[in-house]
Amino acid sequence: MKVASTKELNHVRELLYNDDVDQAIKELRRLCNIYPNDPVVYQQLGSVLLRQGKNISEALYFLSLATNRYNKHAISFDIATYYLSQGEFFKAEEKFKTLLEGDDKFKCYGYLGLIRTYIHIEDYKAALTYFDKLAAKREFVDFDVSHYYNMKFYLYYKNGVVLKSIHADNYFTKQLVNYSRDAAIEHIKEHLKSADSEGLETKRVHSIFEKETDIEELYDHCSELIKDINPNGYGIVDYYVCKLDDHVGTTYSNKETANVEVVTFPNSKQILSIYPTDNNHINKISNPVEGERKTIQRQKNKNKSYKYTKKNHN
Repeated sequence: MKVASTKELNHVRELLYNDDVDQAIKELRRLCNIYPNDPVVYQQLGSVLLRQGKNISEALYFLSLATNRYNKHAISFDIATYYLSQGEFFKAEEKFKTLLEGDDKFKCYGYLGLIRTYIHIEDYKAALTYFDKLAAKREFVDFDVSHYYNMKFYLYYKNGVVLKSIHADNYFTKQLVNYSRDAAIEHIKEHLKSADSEGLETKRVHSIFEKETDIEELYDHCSELIKDINPNGYGIVDYYVCKLDDHVGTTYSNKETANVEVVTFPNSKQILSIYPTDNNHINKISNPVEGERKTIQRQKNKNKSYKYTKKNHN
């Protein structure tokens, strides 16, 4: 059976990375004609159409063609996530539960999806039940440990339980329990504080913003950018990647534009924090080039990479 080459699929991913979704769909349709039995091509086309949200019946058709015993759970996750984004919670719940039949990794994605679904319909008891199941298998899902513990506190709080071992005095938790725009901005401002390291003033690792940045303007600008787009990361919290415009003054010191990752509470547009897209490789504001290069490479290596800019929701 002839299948699409890695080079051909990487070309599609490059188009998606550069926000050229229409061209990516056109290329995937071409590959479907060339490789009519390749489930990977069908899955890619179905997933992209599903994310685009314009041809849902066609998207589901291609995903049904792609389904086999190797990728059925991945496809179920895509469909369940779509249902969740459309507010079809019972359909989302049903699909996420099919993931519980998979291996430990897919079970964890099922738990995450069910947690999000139950938070959305305010069934916090059910959300906590699946959170406890997820906690037993945390090694199979990659997410920030601080987000994990804050969400744990949130669900315990919503269920009338407060653990003394969980601190409730940080910005992140305050926003989860009782959302505050001011707390979010205060949290973001903390990223701008300089740290003294061997007598040298350097930025904290997760800060690329300049000192003169207007954080309230940054917050409002990012709120506009994420208004009409879906998160590119579904987990304990949501993540949006935004390419900032020059006018907000939030660029590297050499005035190049910067991509930032906006963290929001699941199923909402409430901003919890704003970070660079890859804070492990940006150590200080004066030397951004290598960090930016690694960030781009990391994004390209992902199976699904989407860079959101303002043009996405015109």
